[in-house]
Amino acid sequence: VAVVAGAGSGIGRATAVAFARAGSTVLAADIDEATASETVGIIHDLGGQASAIRTDVTEPRSLEAMFAAGEAAYGGIDIAFNNPGLLRGEPLWPDITPETLLRVMAVNLGGVVVGTRLAVPVLRRRGGGAIVNTASMAALFPLTADPIYSATKAGVAMFTRACAPLAEEGIRVNAVLPALVDTPLLAKSG
Repeated sequence: VAVVAGAGSGIGRATAVAFARAGSTVLAADIDEATASETVGIIHDLGGQASAIRTDVTEPRSLEAMFAAGEAAYGGIDIAFNNPGLLRGEPLWPDITPETLLRVMAVNLGGVVVGTRLAVPVLRRRGGGAIVNTASMAALFPLTADPIYSATKAGVAMFTRACAPLAEEGIRVNAVLPALVDTPLLAKSG
């Protein structure tokens, strides 16, 4: 059973579909429930099992509800894919509003940190599992046009590395660092 946060489009949708093709049951979570439901429809068309849930990764109670729904519906969770992400869009740095800066930090880094924290007891109940966090190559090679994106993704990469001791409990925590990917998020980048 795989829970995919940010499953409504882009990398999250592609990963949810890949999990289903590999035989996993998927809980597709997204702040946009309609797009999460579209992902579920794609999985059903492939003969897979999936359901959707609206989840705001900046709200701890929403993330708790996501994990609780997965456990209630499927008896447990084996994989948590923390894939929320925002680019800043217009106006460009340094004219970005402080409110947008805080929102990007809350989604890109906060959503991953809290999502990881809340996944741990769920995976412990299952006897172990995997947490995968989406960082970015911008964590390693600064995205000067969008330094807040680079900062949050560098934070995800380091946070993930710091979670390595969870492997002693059978919980693997890894990050993927995609390069530029042609997803709907790209058009919002400015």
